[in-house]
Amino acid sequence: GRDRADDYHTLMIGVVSFLFFPDLIYPEKEVEINQGRKRIDITYTNGKVGGFFYRMALDQDIKANVVHVECKNYSSDIANPELDQLLGRFDKHRGRLGLMLFRAADDMDLVLDRCRDAARQSLGIVLPIDDAFILGALEKIARGARDSVDADVDHLYRSVVA
Repeated sequence: GRDRADDYHTLMIGVVSFLFFPDLIYPEKEVEINQGRKRIDITYTNGKVGGFFYRMALDQDIKANVVHVECKNYSSDIANPELDQLLGRFDKHRGRLGLMLFRAADDMDLVLDRCRDAARQSLGIVLPIDDAFILGALEKIARGARDSVDADVDHLYRSVVA
């Protein structure tokens, strides 16, 4: 829950760093922007090594130099306020790509629809990543199939921009 948000942020820094290194590097927690009027739960520098994140850095609309991460340590569906919070952190310098990390959703199709709405309006790309996605990625890495994690992220992206 919200009372364990800091613990969840710390855990997700470790998980995301492990899953996406060397593509996502230099994580920072609770980064202040706009002279401290807003905060981003976690930011990563896009290492631009290859694969999905490299392509997102090259995309002129997304320009993912920084990848924003919003953490929601609860199991209710991600709704418009949570998406708007992450979308409000995007800009033309940092980029317009974010990961929305959350525990689970009752209606993942609705969460994807909300992310699609933002993509269609050219507000940015939000990839909804729940515990099931993370556990699946960790299992693939344990089996020696790390490369397939990049393909899974690309598949998620394609489902958001469809």
